[in-house]
Amino acid sequence: MLLYDAAVNRPESCGHGREGVYFASSGEIPWREFNEAVGEGLFQAGKASTPAVSTLTPEEEEKFLPFVRAYLILLLTGLVRS
Repeated sequence: MLLYDAAVNRPESCGHGREGVYFASSGEIPWREFNEAVGEGLFQAGKASTPAVSTLTPEEEEKFLPFVRAYLILLLTGLVRS
């Protein structure tokens, strides 16, 4: 409700892009479906050359997302909570 209130009454106070990304849900959605919708939106907006999404290889994960493995290990061992 805090984010909704800020978006309605003080939209300039809600960060976006590098300042904040928000996900709201009342249930579950597979990340693949979410990413496909984002890809389609970027393509339609002319910000991507194709709407297709792909999976990173383990090598790409290490290069581009070095924190992912450590975070997942912590998450799966219960040391952090999502």
